[in-house]
Amino acid sequence: MPTQATLDTVTAYLSGLDLAGAVVTCTAASLIPINVGSSGSPVLIGCSSRYSPTSIQIQATQAIQNLFAPSNVQLGGRVTLSSVYSALYAIPGVQYINIPLFVRSDATQSGAADILMRSNELPTAGNIIITVTATT
Repeated sequence: MPTQATLDTVTAYLSGLDLAGAVVTCTAASLIPINVGSSGSPVLIGCSSRYSPTSIQIQATQAIQNLFAPSNVQLGGRVTLSSVYSALYAIPGVQYINIPLFVRSDATQSGAADILMRSNELPTAGNIIITVTATT
């Protein structure tokens, strides 16, 4: 996140480039946590019995956190549910996935669908609750 000094510097620079009568204002982005699963509705992952459920759970959490790394998000972007499924299916040993909850932390905590961010919002990882079971 930029400091106030950085925001002031950018404002001063852009103010010299704006059209007459325009007002330039620079503000920091709003960070919006995205919840993936909850204690009552965790992400369910089934893995091959040859793989460790604990290892898969750690890898799945890391994969979701990586989706929200600064280099992977943009202001005002769309956070797709399919990107979460893709990241999780890329983990060796994963056989099935059910994501019952994928929502902004400031929204009603139910359902799973793509999330549209406003122009000044950046998505970040919120609560990530995953249950992994070995299948036979």
